[in-house]
Amino acid sequence: MIGILIATHADFGQGIINAVKLITGTHENVKTIGLNHGDGITAFEEKVFYYLEEMDQGDGVMGLCDFLGGSPSNAMLGCMKM
Repeated sequence: MIGILIATHADFGQGIINAVKLITGTHENVKTIGLNHGDGITAFEEKVFYYLEEMDQGDGVMGLCDFLGGSPSNAMLGCMKM
């Protein structure tokens, strides 16, 4: 099963998950991580990398972000290159 990791600013990703659950029900292997004001980018990247590794059940993980070029997007892209 392909995992889905949503990396966004603040709690935007959790709002997306809540909306999807309302429409389609609960899904497995879907997580969100939010970068909040004052969070260190290095610690955020470590969390993104951890979730990508943890969620990969052999079919990979799809990474979604709120906008290209933002810190969550850059962290996701950096971790996927490793």
